[in-house]
Amino acid sequence: MTDARFCKQAANVKSQTLEVVEAPAHQLVIWRIQEIFHDHGDRVYQWAEDWRVPADNNLTERDLRP
Repeated sequence: MTDARFCKQAANVKSQTLEVVEAPAHQLVIWRIQEIFHDHGDRVYQWAEDWRVPADNNLTERDLRP
């Protein structure tokens, strides 16, 4: 994948995620998850800036499975 294509797709996914995070939450559990994205936005979206940063934190789990 080219850097330009990655940047376009990452920006789209980040934008969609932000729409969900900014939407009003009617359940406490949803509000708490949204709060994580608000409070840690500087770290949550690092994957959108650099394709080498994994979009998840499951490295240990992936390493355990064949």
